[in-house]
Amino acid sequence: MVGEITNVYRIMYIRCNMNNENYTINRRHHSILILLLFIGIIPSAFAQRLPYTFNQIRIADNSLENRIYCMLKDQSGYLWLGTASGLKRYDSELTITLKRQKNNPNSLVDNNVLALCEDRQGRIWVGTSEGVCYFDKQKNSFVTLKELNKPDYVCFNIICDSRGDIWFTIRDRGLFKFDTRTNQLQNFRHSEINKQTISSNRIIQNGLIEAPDKKGLWILCNNDFGLNYLDFSSRKIFNRGYNPPKIPVFEVQVPTALTINQNKLVFADNTKHQIVWYDTPSKKITKSFQLEGEWATFLKWQNYFLMSIRIFG
Repeated sequence: MVGEITNVYRIMYIRCNMNNENYTINRRHHSILILLLFIGIIPSAFAQRLPYTFNQIRIADNSLENRIYCMLKDQSGYLWLGTASGLKRYDSELTITLKRQKNNPNSLVDNNVLALCEDRQGRIWVGTSEGVCYFDKQKNSFVTLKELNKPDYVCFNIICDSRGDIWFTIRDRGLFKFDTRTNQLQNFRHSEINKQTISSNRIIQNGLIEAPDKKGLWILCNNDFGLNYLDFSSRKIFNRGYNPPKIPVFEVQVPTALTINQNKLVFADNTKHQIVWYDTPSKKITKSFQLEGEWATFLKWQNYFLMSIRIFG
């Protein structure tokens, strides 16, 4: 979706004071809004004109190759692009394309690349429409998790946590953990008879992120108990259906996006039409600003996040 946005009618600017909990928005009445925000470095008076220049880069004439779903900057500084036609490593001088090769088990598992992350060993983990694999730069080859290499095993989210383990989601099959020390795979699934499980096996895109304090995962499911928290130490999962600690953030009924900003969890609350900053240790909402919109999604990119909002007017 990100690579296919061709028309942005106007930009709505935000004036922020980071010492104030309230944000004000100067809104213009158009149907699509794109906001680019510094994470942690927003000036007290945001200029009326953003100081950025945008250049369009076409990788190829093929429309599928220019349909970009995800991006990753690796430890060496290379930019990796997940497209509808394979995985690309891009720099200003050379673009390398890696694709699925028939009858080659060491090639990309599927050309529809939806999610990327890099682990401590520098391996590039790839979520696709038919499972998960990783690219070993030293061997110049892919390794596929064969248990998950099946049609419709769609992976929209994949992250490497602070402990070095890989977490990813498979559509309608819940949350998975790959232990990089033992190479063991563990599946966290919803159970109708056990409230202490994830609230749904369908986890939305951009719905998986490590908590700022590195003590657990925030997970966003596609159901009424959307927001979930997995505690690393206890291995327990909390949500609106199972909430002994009485965490107030679980009362949000329609969250649609997760990201991290200023060491806080940031999410879109589409019940109250606002963007919320939530502090996990204190269990308090510390900042918010109101939106007049239908939904919001985030894309995290280094020190920025991109927020797309559909609004009326």
